[in-house]
Amino acid sequence: EAAGEPAVAVFWIATEDHDWAEVASAVLPTPEGLRTFDLGADPQPLAPVGMSALGPGMADVLAALAAAVPGERYGAWLAQVGRWYRPDARFGEAFARLLAGMLGAHCPLLLDSMHPALKAAQRPWLRRVVERRVAVEEALERQDARVRERGHSLQVSPQRGASPLFLVSRGERRRIEWRSDGDGWGLRGREDGGGTVAELLQIIDENPAVVTPGVLARGAIQDAVLGTVLQVLGPGELSYMAQVAAVYPVLEVDAPWVALRPQTLVLEGHQIEKIEELGVGLADLLGDRQQLDRALTAHEGGDFVAPIRARVATALDELRGTALAADANLERPYDKTREQILRA
Repeated sequence: EAAGEPAVAVFWIATEDHDWAEVASAVLPTPEGLRTFDLGADPQPLAPVGMSALGPGMADVLAALAAAVPGERYGAWLAQVGRWYRPDARFGEAFARLLAGMLGAHCPLLLDSMHPALKAAQRPWLRRVVERRVAVEEALERQDARVRERGHSLQVSPQRGASPLFLVSRGERRRIEWRSDGDGWGLRGREDGGGTVAELLQIIDENPAVVTPGVLARGAIQDAVLGTVLQVLGPGELSYMAQVAAVYPVLEVDAPWVALRPQTLVLEGHQIEKIEELGVGLADLLGDRQQLDRALTAHEGGDFVAPIRARVATALDELRGTALAADANLERPYDKTREQILRA
């Protein structure tokens, strides 16, 4: 916008993913501390979460929440949440309504990754991933080597011969794997369902909704469609962008700027007062634990390490005589060990 180009904030709702465990639980504060509430086991393993309803477990979760956090004010809010998070509602629908309800006029544009118009717009880029499959794999392999050379671990495990695309078939989202003949593909975990590369391209042309990008291809494809200037990511997503970056030039997509998502710490009034009493700042509180311990010790006006070190030194000195009486050759090893212990 500062450069004169119109821009809009977009929140990508990843309904194509099939990670039930990632979306089926929530950790919330209660008077007894943090508690986890979940919907139970996945009733449709491998089904994209956007195709799954919340199910009967949602009513149980809402009831458990009401019991855990009683009160009229919270009860009214929970009743509103219950109108969005109905057992027959799908994950993407419920989440979008919740976010829009909470943020109101400040809500960004919510984009369901399974929206038919979006899937149609992805068609040329999905085709490009297939047509340039060898180049994509080689680029990822080179990038993985660079990440390792810099001393970092890979956030996405290499799967050579596996496509960064999935196919939804019979209600299951399965990874597409390239066959060794160079012109065929199959579905992981299935003996049937494969075909030639030409047939896969035909599927993309006729029904792009059933072909979905995995983590290594999603960024480039979404940014190609949206013309993204800036991606704001959480720590987990940001950690694998070093690998994802390799796909952009292969697909001839301009990579956007990347920024870490802002994080907020919410404290109650009495907690803020306690921090002020301790004389430490939030940087100390959230920083290195040893530095925090030293700051708290200094605030108390004492050194809790010195008395303990003195007691240890006394015990070692008492042991010295016994050790040397048993073997005079232990003098130098003993003194060295004593020095190392007291220096720790």
